[in-house]
Amino acid sequence: MVHPHAFRHLFARRFLAAGGDIALLADLMGHSSVETTRVYLRRTAGEQRDEVNRIVSW
Repeated sequence: MVHPHAFRHLFARRFLAAGGDIALLADLMGHSSVETTRVYLRRTAGEQRDEVNRIVSW
């Protein structure tokens, strides 16, 4: 089941991935604090692993 709030998360993740500014995103989403918006910066375990593997040369 897809919840309507999932679309906010999708928009936020894509906005940030495209290089959007988190302060602007906070304004667009109606958040009074950037800390609230930081929730959208969280990565899944797989995303974290992929990022580490991209950065670290094993």
